[in-house]
Amino acid sequence: MADKIRVKITGVNFAYDSENVNVETAILKFELVDPMNQFYGNGSVNMPKEDYFTNTEGMPGLEKFTRAYLVSRFNDEAATTE
Repeated sequence: MADKIRVKITGVNFAYDSENVNVETAILKFELVDPMNQFYGNGSVNMPKEDYFTNTEGMPGLEKFTRAYLVSRFNDEAATTE
């Protein structure tokens, strides 16, 4: 685990419906850091609200889930471009 790139959550915003009442999407801002905690990259990812609210257990759980979510999206995109 120590040799992997780590996802570090730097912020969470929410996209609301047209009435600005109900959350529709969680927008996670993140940084990628290497094993020496050096900056590797950053970005944001839209995550379905169901995934955000049901699969996270505090910040460590959110970072772990976000990493898995990003990896799965990358794998899905790689599979469709081959």
